[in-house]
Amino acid sequence: MSTQLYYPPVTMSQKGMIGPFALSVHEDGGLVEKLSLGIGYGHRGIESCSESLVFNQCVFYSDRVDFLAAPACNAAVVLAMERLGSIEVPERASFIRCLLLELNRLHSHLFHLALIANSAGHAPLFQYAQRERERFNDLFEMYCGSRLGFGSICLGGVVENASDGWLFRVEQSLSALDEFLVEARQTLLSSPLFTTRLEGLAPLSIEVAKKNNISGVNARSAGHLVDVRNESPYAAYGELRLAPPLASLGGGDGLARLRYRIYEMTESKELILRALARLPRGNHRVIVGNSIHLPRGEAVQRVESPRGEFGVYLRSEGGTRPIRLKYFTPSYFMMRLLPELLRGEQVEDILLAIHGFDISVSEVDR
Repeated sequence: MSTQLYYPPVTMSQKGMIGPFALSVHEDGGLVEKLSLGIGYGHRGIESCSESLVFNQCVFYSDRVDFLAAPACNAAVVLAMERLGSIEVPERASFIRCLLLELNRLHSHLFHLALIANSAGHAPLFQYAQRERERFNDLFEMYCGSRLGFGSICLGGVVENASDGWLFRVEQSLSALDEFLVEARQTLLSSPLFTTRLEGLAPLSIEVAKKNNISGVNARSAGHLVDVRNESPYAAYGELRLAPPLASLGGGDGLARLRYRIYEMTESKELILRALARLPRGNHRVIVGNSIHLPRGEAVQRVESPRGEFGVYLRSEGGTRPIRLKYFTPSYFMMRLLPELLRGEQVEDILLAIHGFDISVSEVDR
């Protein structure tokens, strides 16, 4: 006998989610028989609004696409504009961009770990992960004055130069992160409480990942080893020798996704240290002004956000505003696959599985 359960729109403050959406679940004997998603509760029309803004304003408005990955959103828009306008960025700015992008990746993955711990009922680890995340929030506040919607990457470079004091704080935060990751591995990956629930949860195969344009950690943990930073390097990634995706952590289930995100945090830390060691001197930006005109044409840019491949399509008619600005977000492709992946799972594991996919509803409901 089938029973329908309805989860009304929930918000981050209520359930630890990352945006409002609704679930309608048909269950049979405690297992998901059918699941329907309801979105649109926070729709903001970001793409249409951007077409009425000048190019510089579009960059900072892109923060709102994914509030957990604002630097990646900024970078995608900025790189598309710079490609269209043939704008040369100082080498120091390219390295600082990589620093900001990887610091934000750590910030986002720590939030993911906090959600996983909270969903599994481990309140202390949830608090520890949030504590570590606050360190990186502090870094962004020191750098650009904001802890959310940073606006840190701008057209022509980055908004501020990296001071010696700020770089020292970055190194301190990475040292503290090492201790936390040891604790996270011991608590999460060595505890039957977590591994039993996560092992086999919502498995994603490499074939399904390829067919449905799944990217990021969700794809790499399923064996689909795609990473824009390796395939189409941008900023200074081509000089920092990013390690290729690791195939041995594959498995495609909830446990594999958790393991890969913890591994990726270690890789991001090493990438930041290499960027710090090679950070060149010089200017951090070229001034382009709010009245910049981009030539007629179109540009496409991809970046590797914390959730996967984030794309931007930009078209200009030669004025100060884009005629078309379109975002392609990894969470959209992941969310539309949830009804298929969650079929047959236990009802009480629904939120744990959704958190495990690291979906940002603001990307979907933009």
